[in-house]
Amino acid sequence: MRAALTLLATCLTSTRSTGAAPNASEWPSWIDHLGHDVYSYPLWISAQQQNCTCDVSLVAGDRVVECTSAVGLVDWRREARTTLSNSLTYCTAKAWLLEHMPEFDLHFLPNGVAVNSSSMLDDVIAFALMADAAAPWAPNIPLAIKLAYVLPYGAYHESRQNWRPLFFAKFFELVANATTVEEALGRLLAPNVFLDWTSHYWPSSPRQPDPSSTYQIKWSSSTAPPVVSPFEFVAYGYGSCSAWATFVTYVARSVGLPARQAGTPCWNSVYSGTNFTGLAKDNPNVSLCWQGGSAEAGHGGGYLNNHNWAEIYLPGDSPTPPIREAWAFVNVPPGSKEPDAGLCGDYKTFSGTRGCGFDASQAPSHECDHVTGGPGAAMEDHEIFAVTWSKPKDAGGHEGGEVLDVAGLFLTDQTTPLTPLVWAPRLASPLGKPLKDVGMRVVNRTGWYRCKPGGSPPGRRL
Repeated sequence: MRAALTLLATCLTSTRSTGAAPNASEWPSWIDHLGHDVYSYPLWISAQQQNCTCDVSLVAGDRVVECTSAVGLVDWRREARTTLSNSLTYCTAKAWLLEHMPEFDLHFLPNGVAVNSSSMLDDVIAFALMADAAAPWAPNIPLAIKLAYVLPYGAYHESRQNWRPLFFAKFFELVANATTVEEALGRLLAPNVFLDWTSHYWPSSPRQPDPSSTYQIKWSSSTAPPVVSPFEFVAYGYGSCSAWATFVTYVARSVGLPARQAGTPCWNSVYSGTNFTGLAKDNPNVSLCWQGGSAEAGHGGGYLNNHNWAEIYLPGDSPTPPIREAWAFVNVPPGSKEPDAGLCGDYKTFSGTRGCGFDASQAPSHECDHVTGGPGAAMEDHEIFAVTWSKPKDAGGHEGGEVLDVAGLFLTDQTTPLTPLVWAPRLASPLGKPLKDVGMRVVNRTGWYRCKPGGSPPGRRL
């Protein structure tokens, strides 16, 4: 009986039978009165919310989530495999989040913005559904990608903030008529209109744009960990690459663009006169690089030889070739409207099949001889990671690399813990448990970025 209900749920959730199908052109009405104490979700979301019940239990140490909607038991894995629909539904989204969100978030999240929300988690789902229903490019994005890279409200263990409702209200109008992911990105990036914080409001906002009062957020290096999460970036008015990557990622997610933070904890290069090249087992500077320095050497400055940026999922719907799905990078601050620009080459010729720094003018097998740093020199102990909430067992081939659980991983010296959080390597719970070991996972993107001599001709790929 349960299997039958699950199959029925799979077949019917795509029809949004738990609420009247939304009209994408009506999205401005969905945020009417947002920011006031009377705001509630549109009826088509409320209907799905009211018909969704979930139970979370532990079985042999694994978190087991069962959610039931108006059409039966929800099975997000089956839905992600079906070709009937790529649309998000409330109960499918909630089931995925309850299974993948960090353990500590199950016990408390900040308040929601709607009178019919119990916490920020309801807002996360509701506003993700709004972006998914209103974005013209949304049908081209696989459900598995939406679940893993549109829904999540966190990545690093940054402070939990309810950024999604405000970001959707501020920025969706900028991309509302774009037809592809790349077109939508072009409207957000360079001249980076989303940085004009006081220039974007919705009709019912208590505050409206005032040309005489402008406030732009800016780049400032070496400011993490004080500034990482999006509202910290806005409050301080500046942020380094970690804050920028987080902000760009969450702006993209808020309007329905799948995105994630990526970067390297330690470049394979010489920086500020210190040699960080090679393996940690052979070069102790590599260990210092991953730990942000030491008590003797000092912290930060020249020892934080890291960089973070954003990756955006391209579903392959571009009208210009190559038309294949890919994860494209957006360097920070973004300097181009086009994906794959500003970090390691022109996206029209750059490809993961050749990697960063590939020089086709050199003799075969010598195209990478000149690479001495940057993404093209990525290797063991100098990996490039993208932060993910996906689990190794449910990765569906869209990740672009191996999904790794950070807990228990070490560099080649076998003593330095592997953690992307190099600006806060000692981040721990009040009881002293390293937070990197509490459900933090990454996608290893090293092989995609690394320069590969003798690489095959250009062409996007995961």
